[in-house]
Amino acid sequence: MTIYKQPGSPYYYYDFYFESGDYSGSTHLRNKSVAHRVECIKKGRTGPEARGNSPEEADSPVPGFCRAFSSHVKVERRANTHRAYLSCVP
Repeated sequence: MTIYKQPGSPYYYYDFYFESGDYSGSTHLRNKSVAHRVECIKKGRTGPEARGNSPEEADSPVPGFCRAFSSHVKVERRANTHRAYLSCVP
């Protein structure tokens, strides 16, 4: 999990790396679980649809980060785990 609090700040921050890019910022939230959801939304928006690339990729049910994570899980974990993770993707 890449949610953390900076010293002296009441807010949670996110920090993650995806496709040669480092993404970080404040969630402006004090609740850790809600801040984690904001981080997940930010990760989903880092894919090709956020950059305006091909419409076929934008219509995919598995956006950028989720697609990369899904292919990793498919190789590294069991089939049921992969299926369970795919059921969580909008």
